[in-house]
Parts: sequence; C-alpha cells; structure tokens
Amino acid sequence: MVGRRHAGRVAAVALVAGLALSGCGAVSNPGAAAQVGDRTISVSYLQKQSRDILAKAGRSDLGDSESTKLQSDLLQQLVDDELIVPTARRSGVSASQADIDEVKSQIKAQRVVIPPDMLDGFARWVVLRRGLNTKLLGREPSSQQEQAKADQLVGREMSRTAEQVGVKVNPRYGTWTGSAVKPGGQLVTPEPTAPEAPAVPQMP
Repeated sequence: MVGRRHAGRVAAVALVAGLALSGCGAVSNPGAAAQVGDRTISVSYLQKQSRDILAKAGRSDLGDSESTKLQSDLLQQLVDDELIVPTARRSGVSASQADIDEVKSQIKAQRVVIPPDMLDGFARWVVLRRGLNTKLLGREPSSQQEQAKADQLVGREMSRTAEQVGVKVNPRYGTWTGSAVKPGGQLVTPEPTAPEAPAVPQMP
C-alpha cells in the first residue's frame, strides 16, 4: 500500500480529504510559479494540474480560500518533487523504476484523485521519501514517534537542499520560508483555456 501518511499527502493535494538569499527570493519571470534550481514550474502547468484535479473530483464551485489552498498544496508538492531527488542522491538513496511503478499501481488502485502529469513525480517522491525515512532514522519507522523523528530528519535535509539549489516562488502564490510555500499574495485563478505544454521537465 502507499501508506496512510503518504495517502494522506495525496489526499491533501487532491482534495480527497475534504473536498507538504537561497530560499527566500521571488521569481523574476511572471510566467513561472516557482523556480527550483534551474528547473521552472510554470504558472500554466500549475493551473493545468489544478483544473485536472477539479475535473476529476467533480468540483467547480471552489471559493477563493479553497482555490488558494489547492494551488498552494499543488505547488508545494511540485517543489518537493524537485527537491527530493538531490536530497536522496546526497544520502545515497535511489528509486528503481519497479518501485515507482508499484506505487503508481497502488495510487490507481486506491482511486486517489491526482493529475496524470504529476503521477510519476509523486510516485517517485513516495519511494524516495520512504528510503530517506529508513536511511536517516537508521531503520524503518514503526511508530508515530519514530515517523515524527524521521519527518524531522528528512525535513532538515530537504531544507539543506533548498538552500543549496535555491527556491524562488512567484509572490502571487506566496513566499518560500526555507522549507515550505507560505500561501499569500494575489489569488491566481485557473484559466479555462488550454495551457501550454508543461515547463517542468521529466526526471530520468
């Protein structure tokens, strides 16, 4: 199974539950929602994922606060998808394609609402996050206390990576705190027109 905690993260991103200088700058490109190192997460790509989630969830009546939270959660996940790879590499953790495919199958079997474009990146995040939990804790977490400790250790390493590569967030979506996207600024409502091709490159 994907696991209760990871399924909860997907649920938060996908609205299943009710419907995660270097780090503090703002992007200079208005077409970018965020910049993680040399990788750009475009506004059009983020809006497409938001539209896909709403369509799959059968929702079209989100208020401003819900829409803001949805896009903030999505942007956080997309930033984490980028940061987890160098973080894991530095710790000697990798994700095999077989493990990624297994998690993708679990996500689909659980009927989790997640945009197709984000499925590969999220599955990779789950696999690498599990590996980092075990590597940094010294064993697989077996209790809530151990999971909390593993989360703290992984969070520290992710923040270190963010400081090294640099994370910048479009102020319309909020600010980067060094470890997370803090919502704020002007709401950017998903446009009804078809977006351009995603600017987030697929990782090997």
